Amino acid sequence: VRFLKDTIGNPTDEDVAKFSPARSINTIRAPIFLIYGTADTVVPPEQSTNFVRLMKEHGRPVQVLELPGEDHWLSTSESRLKILQAVETFLATYLKP
Repeated sequence: VRFLKDTIGNPTDEDVAKFSPARSINTIRAPIFLIYGTADTVVPPEQSTNFVRLMKEHGRPVQVLELPGEDHWLSTSESRLKILQAVETFLATYLKP
């Protein structure tokens, strides 16, 4: 908690809600590539699945890489390789010359 207060101050719940990506779907114009592990104990996977659902409901471009059993830090070499390959594909799709 001290680290967060030192880093971002002491926001109220209302302050945090104002900056929630899930509450700002209509302002998102760029394609989103969301990566998450199903065993993440820092950011609950439900937050990712909820965000993806909202993006799709609002017709926003979103691609997802769900990593079963992976944690927040993407600790396994297998996961890191999957991520690099998926990022390469995502960028090739959206960053055309």
